[in-house]
Amino acid sequence: MPRPMFDSEYLYGLHDPGGEQLMLDASTPGWVVISEKIEADPNDHGGQNYTHLSGRGLGVIVRLNYGYPPASTIPYASRYEDFAKRCANFVHSSPGCRIWIIGNETNMYAEQPKSPDEKITPALYARCYRLCRNAIHAVDPGAQVLVGAVAPWNAETGDWVKYFEEVLKLVAGECDGFTLH
Repeated sequence: MPRPMFDSEYLYGLHDPGGEQLMLDASTPGWVVISEKIEADPNDHGGQNYTHLSGRGLGVIVRLNYGYPPASTIPYASRYEDFAKRCANFVHSSPGCRIWIIGNETNMYAEQPKSPDEKITPALYARCYRLCRNAIHAVDPGAQVLVGAVAPWNAETGDWVKYFEEVLKLVAGECDGFTLH
């Protein structure tokens, strides 16, 4: 039997913590999406504690980024295994969250590796996602690992709809869900 996508059904949410009290004061709890820069050191076992949010009845979704522009959202392909291990280490050390997003807007030039340029194709993103999902599920089988959203206004790597469609085809059967912007 497939597991439910989320543990609760919230309608509202915030990107970044800080405004969650508004939802709580209105007796309308929701999601808090947090973005974390974790890089790709496979020996780094650091994490964050999100129980200050989840313990108050809020849903927590964390996006795992290798870095932020000018660094890339996922590393060079040669570092995908290290990044996957780092993701698993971070998840293992981060109570209060069970939903994880791998990267962000991989179809946008600003989120891609530089010097030398490496275009994050749908095939490369799918490979990185699968490695991260498998590594995370090894430390938390109940975790939900989501495909990162594409930039819907961006055509720097071609038609964004086709890009996202190709990613979803490549991870079919190995995907816990996806995010949208």
